[in-house]
Amino acid sequence: MNNLSFYLKMMLLVASILLFMTACNGDNEPEASSESEQADTSMASSEESTLEDTDAESVEEITSEEPEPTEETTEEQSEETTEMESEESAEPSTEASSEETAEPSTEETTETSTEETVQPQESSAYTDAEQCIMSQLTECENVPLNAQFDAYKKLVADGTLPQAPGSGCLPCAVKYSFEMKYGESRDIVSQEGEAVPDTAPDAEYPENFITDYLFALPGYFGGVSNQAESYFYPGSEGHERLVANKASGQFANHMTYSVQIDRVEEAADGTLHVYAYREYSHATSDGVNETYMRYDVIEQDGRYYIVSYEELDNVPVQ
Repeated sequence: MNNLSFYLKMMLLVASILLFMTACNGDNEPEASSESEQADTSMASSEESTLEDTDAESVEEITSEEPEPTEETTEEQSEETTEMESEESAEPSTEASSEETAEPSTEETTETSTEETVQPQESSAYTDAEQCIMSQLTECENVPLNAQFDAYKKLVADGTLPQAPGSGCLPCAVKYSFEMKYGESRDIVSQEGEAVPDTAPDAEYPENFITDYLFALPGYFGGVSNQAESYFYPGSEGHERLVANKASGQFANHMTYSVQIDRVEEAADGTLHVYAYREYSHATSDGVNETYMRYDVIEQDGRYYIVSYEELDNVPVQ
């Protein structure tokens, strides 16, 4: 009994101890949980701060990294935009450049053609008769001879051409004017309707007779008219020289620009010596020359004839 009672007491004691310990453990668990909660909270907060820091760093990294793609994209877009703009503007610029290239070539053509001509104005600035003169008698179709003379006088009067010293020969006057102003003139070419009938000279005075003869020389050497031969006595020494001069070809493109009779002297045998100054040029004269001539003239059958001639002086016209 005593042993049983002892065991019971011991068991009660153990149970009491266990209950006490259980009670102690129950009191201590909230603190542990709070500590664990605090630990968990601190860990959570640290994790959150870590996450926040991480997020912040990520955001900062993202923010700092984002502009680079944006800049690259912007540069790419700007490059694409520039390429598009350059492609769009390529065609107009090509057209403009082609237009700019086309215009100077036209001006160069106009400038070259202007340098090749000796005429001071375009043909449209002249009347048909004036253009006949300014073309040096190459564009005279349907222009009457009197209109050509009038046009020449008008062009001289307004200063377009210098006046020939004095000539009844229009081709002579035109050639002289062009040579004096432009330093050159074309070779006179025979034109249809330019020929003069071969009639006997009709001059009342020996001065007029010689003047008419000298202005007939351009037509004779140019193959337009043989009238110059009619001023010579047939078979005379002077006539044979004239024919030989034409056959030589050295007097081609012959021009008489002016004639001035100096004097007329009568010899004992009745021969008239007519002294005259003449400005002329021809294929071998090397420009315009002035010659001083003596023509021996006889009167027979009611008219005058040249029997011979002699050159007394010859100087170039400055």
